[in-house]
Amino acid sequence: MLEQARSVLDRTYKLIFAYHFAADEATKAQLGERLWKELEAAGNFPDWNNTRHLLDTAELSHAFAVAYDWMYPYWSPERRVFLQTALLQKALRPAAALYSSGTAGTFLEDGTNRTLVTNAGFGLGSLAVQGDVTDSATVQYVLDNAVSRLSAGAGQLAPDGGFAEGLAYFVYGVGYLATFMAALRSVTGGYRGLDSIVGLSDSGLMPIHLTSPSGDTSFNFGDAGEQSSRYRSPELHALGAIFNRPLYDWYSEYDTPAEAEIVDTKALLWYQPEAVTVNPVSGTLPLDRSFLNGQVVSMRQSWEQPLAAWVAVKAGTPASSHGDADSGHFVFSARGQQWALDLGIENYDLPGMGSATAETVNRFFYYRKKAEGHNTLVFNPRPGPDQVAKSATKYTTSIFTPEEGIAIADLSSAQSVVTKWLRGFRLFDQRRQLLVEDEVSSGSVFEVWWLMHTKAVITIAADGKSATLSRGDQKLLARIVGDAGQFVDLPAEPMPSMSNPDGQTTNDDVRRLAIQYSGRSEYRIAVQLTPVRTGMTNAAAVVPRPLQEWSSNLPSGAPARATSVSVNSKKLASFRSDTYSYELEVAIGGGLPKLAATGASVTVVQPTSVPGTGRVTAKESGRSTTDYVFNFTRGSHAISGVKQISSDSGHDVSNTIDATNASAFERNRADAWLQYDIGGQKTIGSVSVDWFPSESSQYGDPATIRSTVFEILVSPDELSWSKVYSGKSTSSTRSSEENYAFTAVVGRFVRLLMRSTEINSIVTTKHKVRDVRIFDRAVPMAVTPDYGALSFSAAAGSKTIAVGETTTIAVSVESRAPSAKMVTEYSTSDPTVAKVSSSGEVLGIARGEATIGVIRRSPERRCTWSRVAVTVADSSVHIVPVAGDAHVDRGNPTTNYQTSTSLAVKYRKNDPARNREAYLRFDLAAVSGNIIGARLRFVGGTLDAEPTAVVTAHAITGEWDPSTVTWSTKPAIGPALGSTTLDADLNVQRVIDVSTHFTQQAGMLEASFALTEDNPPGGLGMAVFIKSKENVTAPVLELDVEPSKESRLSAAVDTYVEEVAGSGRDRSGETTLRVNTATASRGALEAYLRFALPPDLQLETIATATLFVSARRSAAGGQSVVAVSSSENFTQGGIDWNRRPAIIAEIARGGVVYEERWIRADVTSQLKSAVESGTGAVCVAVTKVSVEGGEVSLRSNEADADVRPFISISRQA
Repeated sequence: MLEQARSVLDRTYKLIFAYHFAADEATKAQLGERLWKELEAAGNFPDWNNTRHLLDTAELSHAFAVAYDWMYPYWSPERRVFLQTALLQKALRPAAALYSSGTAGTFLEDGTNRTLVTNAGFGLGSLAVQGDVTDSATVQYVLDNAVSRLSAGAGQLAPDGGFAEGLAYFVYGVGYLATFMAALRSVTGGYRGLDSIVGLSDSGLMPIHLTSPSGDTSFNFGDAGEQSSRYRSPELHALGAIFNRPLYDWYSEYDTPAEAEIVDTKALLWYQPEAVTVNPVSGTLPLDRSFLNGQVVSMRQSWEQPLAAWVAVKAGTPASSHGDADSGHFVFSARGQQWALDLGIENYDLPGMGSATAETVNRFFYYRKKAEGHNTLVFNPRPGPDQVAKSATKYTTSIFTPEEGIAIADLSSAQSVVTKWLRGFRLFDQRRQLLVEDEVSSGSVFEVWWLMHTKAVITIAADGKSATLSRGDQKLLARIVGDAGQFVDLPAEPMPSMSNPDGQTTNDDVRRLAIQYSGRSEYRIAVQLTPVRTGMTNAAAVVPRPLQEWSSNLPSGAPARATSVSVNSKKLASFRSDTYSYELEVAIGGGLPKLAATGASVTVVQPTSVPGTGRVTAKESGRSTTDYVFNFTRGSHAISGVKQISSDSGHDVSNTIDATNASAFERNRADAWLQYDIGGQKTIGSVSVDWFPSESSQYGDPATIRSTVFEILVSPDELSWSKVYSGKSTSSTRSSEENYAFTAVVGRFVRLLMRSTEINSIVTTKHKVRDVRIFDRAVPMAVTPDYGALSFSAAAGSKTIAVGETTTIAVSVESRAPSAKMVTEYSTSDPTVAKVSSSGEVLGIARGEATIGVIRRSPERRCTWSRVAVTVADSSVHIVPVAGDAHVDRGNPTTNYQTSTSLAVKYRKNDPARNREAYLRFDLAAVSGNIIGARLRFVGGTLDAEPTAVVTAHAITGEWDPSTVTWSTKPAIGPALGSTTLDADLNVQRVIDVSTHFTQQAGMLEASFALTEDNPPGGLGMAVFIKSKENVTAPVLELDVEPSKESRLSAAVDTYVEEVAGSGRDRSGETTLRVNTATASRGALEAYLRFALPPDLQLETIATATLFVSARRSAAGGQSVVAVSSSENFTQGGIDWNRRPAIIAEIARGGVVYEERWIRADVTSQLKSAVESGTGAVCVAVTKVSVEGGEVSLRSNEADADVRPFISISRQA
């Protein structure tokens, strides 16, 4: 319901604003009635979901509060009462009940964003109707409790404004708090102490520091959105007003062009242009900041330079609210590009995403939430979580100087493989470069991977020691400067040895730069990241030093500084003595720029080319030397005008010249064109088009693959046009800007003519362009490799092998696979189950399942892989699924719960009406051999976080039927067999050893167990819920079986015959054999089974022989009695009622109930007689003995293998 509630709130704000700004009364009335229609529908909801998801209730409380107050004059008295009643009955009274109960629950007081949203939402509702309703006590009670809980619940902001849940939930939670505080001030004139919440006044610094220098990306850790997102928050305007922090207004105003097009009603409400009096530079905001809550550190090169370097790093606790396994994770931007990114949110609807500790599947099984899906280290890759969920890691050292930023974290507790893991980040070389260094050690050898996710094209050097990352025309050099290793280019998907649950978001547009180390117990891993400037020699590789030495030899005091710099004798207005790098564009046709500088003893190195680099070095006795770098590039032609094929479309063509990919031009028209004027006759050598990119599959939505057929034309006068280029854009999801070069021509006007656009192979006229640039020369752009050509498939010769057996993995390559030699390697997810050789031969080691990884690497060190699941079977272990289950409830003593999806267990000494017990039955007839060990496995937990519960298994000694059992008819149970402790995680598999039951019993056809809480502390047992037979994770009985000398005979022929007029017909071949006495409406039904004897069966080797037939009654309640008798021999298809075999003698009788059970009969004498006489078969008949009871169904030899009839022969020497 949350989506509907947010929709109501959004429409409420927009309709109200439109109403108040409407020019005429008719429009106002139309908007007011549209708003009423929205509110009337929501007000008539049966409830606002307060018992299930309190956020929904709070959001609707917010919507109704604003609508009631801001539209008060418009509403009639009747409508006001309607709105008051809805707020009271569906929000405020349910909130008051929660506040007064003492069990307000996680939403109202767990200290997360939910605490802020729910209490603020209810506070807004109470403020709106205060003084207007007769139930003033409830309104005041809710308001007082909302304020007090907000004061206590905003504790995660302390001490410095950090918010561990990340920017997405900062905007949500703190935004609600700011909205409520603004309302409090409006209504009461004050904040009732909320403005004293520790850290709240500084909280607006977090989104500022965690936004990149280019302003279009952010550190979106946790459950924040896509990697390219930037979190704007209009509520920062309100915080700025509350705390007199004009910097918050600057940030909220500092929108990208695309954001500027978004109409945000709160921004309109709170924005005051006169309040924007400072920016980070004029406000002397430090370049760096650490946030204790969430353990986040941000360090940057400059506030003013959009191409400056910036790194943000993370530690903390994965199992915190909306947390990831991201200790050691970082993002890095430079030269206007994000080189190391965070993948962001995963689909909330995936199984286990809401749990941090479930063993079957939880949040940390999913790639985007695991360490493997972040820019950190991964140790000994195996299935399941790859960091300790409840670990608490932190940054132990943060040193910020004008020349450098240093952050060092102790991450040792984040995993269990190594005893020491320190990770350091150093923004050095006047903050131009980044060094990432890890010190890891253990008492034994281990494997470790260094990982960095990027949208850049990765080109690895032949020796593997360096890699160049390219995005558009920008580059980053990565070098391994620590322990020797080699880079590889990996897909952004789970490694073959890691968990890979279904339904995950794909990351097709992302790759991973990676290094693998193995075979040692200690490593110093260091990677140097250097932004590449055209025409500038790359800085030398650094020699890594121990992290403990990083703080030594740092310069003390202020460095030497230049005071001014001029270019071509003109003072550089953007120069600041504490900003060390500058990106300057030289006009096309301009000559070499000339630098000059003043200040401390300065030397100047002039650029020798464009593009190229100049340098100013400032030196002064007793101070550290400062290098100022000036990177000169030759830009594109200035565009003085742009127009399209017709001016009536309403699409903004200026979006294509705003130098950002955050906005776009879109047109649905055949042969649409965009035309650009460069202001005069100039040389034109290429055109770069930033097409709207293809989109990967996201959250279950299919991918969108786009490509456009286009032409480029040039004209000197808009009259005569020359086609200089024609082609088709690529369909990459990775880099959408493409440069199209051609023989240089002279002209003034350039036209981009779009013929057609293919979307998922469908030809359309839906064209979409983000940006266009025009050059006098060709501009090399990164070209995305054909990663698809590396794809392949792999399969095992046998999917299931026995222990000790082998199978071989076969590989089939893509038809366009590169001809160069590929290296193929193999891995196993569990070497204790299956091992794999270098040639792909798999050997079964022990019972279980293993994933065999097949990894193929190209000469360019680009990797791709496939997974092959192999099952290793072990005949000594049997898994028996539960055949029937139910629980009984003393409070409802005559109710049967067989079909419930959960089995309930509980014991309360002083409240026996709440007592419950669960029962499980397992069929054992299919188990061949002697049971020497047994374990009962089930999935479940308590409904209460504390304390835990102990569940005990007992053998059931009395008769019971899952379809009829109730508390009143519950069976007798025996002594305790074993027990297990359950916590609040309902998705964890629990195990109870019940082996003693089978040492006391032998030859059982079935086993039944009761699950109870026996004598909990104080007689106060917890509510336990166990997943029943109706679930995929139903209970099972795991048996260790010792091979016996038993052999089994399956029925060679079985059928049943029906007494009808005439002879009837043969029923062999059906999966069910029917048995019944004659009734008033139909004749009798009889079943016959024939078991052929093996030719090597000798009389003297037969000890015993037992017939097993699975049977069930057609109706619940009571039982039917059947007789098993010997009969004459018969053959397939040879009998009907008139030709049925004669029944010789009754062997045994058995009762059949509604639940399917095995009946058995001793046929030892019949088997021996058949062997001795040489008839070659044992034949039996099954008939109904009495009229009482319903029809009986027997499983035939055509049924599923585990329920087919058989004769078990126990042999003697």
